[in-house]
Amino acid sequence: MQTGKNFQAAKSYARSYVESSDPSGSDSATENPDADYFTEQLSPSRIEAQLREAIAKVEPWQTRKIAEQFLKRFHQIGLSEHHLQQKLHLSTHHPEQMTADDVSKLAAFAYQTHPDSFQEVLAKQQTLMQFLSNSIVIAIFKLIEAKWINYK
Repeated sequence: MQTGKNFQAAKSYARSYVESSDPSGSDSATENPDADYFTEQLSPSRIEAQLREAIAKVEPWQTRKIAEQFLKRFHQIGLSEHHLQQKLHLSTHHPEQMTADDVSKLAAFAYQTHPDSFQEVLAKQQTLMQFLSNSIVIAIFKLIEAKWINYK
């Protein structure tokens, strides 16, 4: 089955990415060979905090582009900027004026409620990926896994 092979390849890639980007230099797979990187559950507050930290590291123009992409995707699925501003307690609905905190709220909302939108925006914003923690990278691969499983 091709889907299973694709998922195994993605899982292998994610594991090697996580291990190669471990700043401690330790090989966590060697330390714990039974560790399954794909079973870690991330709470919404933890995801939002990690996204806020990553978004704060990118250039302001990139933060604006990320906000624009999320708002564009939400608009396509029928969510207005004003509704999102109220629901998520954003400081503004204008992407050029959004703070890293506002953008992280949009990203966390997308991750929790519209994972396809989250995945699509991150695919377009490769710069952000380099600042995400291993846990978020793993969570992204969980989204891909779920999508592939649903296609079976």
